[in-house]
Amino acid sequence: AAEGDFPAFAAAVHEYNAAAGGAFAAEQGGTYAGPAVAGLVAAARQWGFAGAGQTSWGPTTFALAEDDEKAGWLASRFREAFPDLEDVRVAAPTHEGAIACRAG
Repeated sequence: AAEGDFPAFAAAVHEYNAAAGGAFAAEQGGTYAGPAVAGLVAAARQWGFAGAGQTSWGPTTFALAEDDEKAGWLASRFREAFPDLEDVRVAAPTHEGAIACRAG
């Protein structure tokens, strides 16, 4: 991230996330908290978003986007492809921790 190489950063986030999930595979039934989460991560990666994974124990799934336009496109694509999703949001990083998220 500090070097400004977004593709490398996104890929590293996914790799780390998958490794962390693998450590808990016995408890959560695989790398991710079920096949639905695994499907969302796989879809994001197939659509070109290398930095996808599961937050903590899931089922919240994330995908990193280089800019607002790509993030909006991905949110729309998730809504179209997975109409049963309860909530799809676009969030911007902050230096304040998890205190707020803007709906997208």
